[in-house]
Amino acid sequence: MSTQPYIGFRQLFHQDTSTFTYLLWDLDTREGVIIDPVREQFEGDLCLVGELGVRMVYALDTHVHADHVTSLGMLREEMRLQTAVGEPSGVPC
Repeated sequence: MSTQPYIGFRQLFHQDTSTFTYLLWDLDTREGVIIDPVREQFEGDLCLVGELGVRMVYALDTHVHADHVTSLGMLREEMRLQTAVGEPSGVPC
């Protein structure tokens, strides 16, 4: 049994909005997902993803955020990834 990790993980905290964003990626394929991205951190997220050599294929919001604006649309345009948000939110992707 291998003890090597299969998944890369970063937890990011945006202090101005008190929001956590998560990056997860497959260490072999370098494909990943960004969860709960914050608009104000868009440029920083792009930079970090580039530094890590990860190709984001999904961006997800776990819920509608009343405390900050998501960057799902910006990421979809910039990275050509798929976006998703929970159906109960009523938000079209």
